[in-house]
Amino acid sequence: MSINEIATAILKSEFTRKTIIIGIEGFGGSGKTTLSDTLKTKLGNAYVVRLDDFIVKEKINENSWDKGIFDRKRLEKQVLIPATSNKAIKYQKLIWQTNKLGLFNEIPKVDYLIIEGISCYHPDIAKYYDYKIWVNTPIEIAKERGRERDGSNENAFMWDLWAENDINYQNKYHPELVADFIFDNSAKIYLK
Repeated sequence: MSINEIATAILKSEFTRKTIIIGIEGFGGSGKTTLSDTLKTKLGNAYVVRLDDFIVKEKINENSWDKGIFDRKRLEKQVLIPATSNKAIKYQKLIWQTNKLGLFNEIPKVDYLIIEGISCYHPDIAKYYDYKIWVNTPIEIAKERGRERDGSNENAFMWDLWAENDINYQNKYHPELVADFIFDNSAKIYLK
């Protein structure tokens, strides 16, 4: 599906809850961030939360997304539970340089809350999402894009491990099979 088709389908939805929660998953380098930013613009009153703000830096070298690299419990407590309860959402972003959590950021009242990141609709927290989107990109293309993006920063050497984690996560949980929408971003020239 195209971004326009996905946005149109979501805009037509009728939910009783005020904030519609959308999860965007895909391999690292697949285009999740770009898709989430574009979808935010198309939906209007929307906000994007990045799962990278919930990284536990001490565990970044782990060989599985299930070993605590992402603090999904904190995402659930600070973002997902308040969003589904129509309460104020306040969450802390990881400050990468200091490896500490920053001050609380308050999310304004929005109609659409987009959460993007690999494992954002992991089975432990999937129940909170109204829509799930899988960004379909072959792992080799995604890995190449990720390396390009990170260049020579401290993460550049991690891409082989992360790609392996991505494949293992997909093989175990099949997020593409529970997705409401599949966004094909497999071209070498990708969505920008």
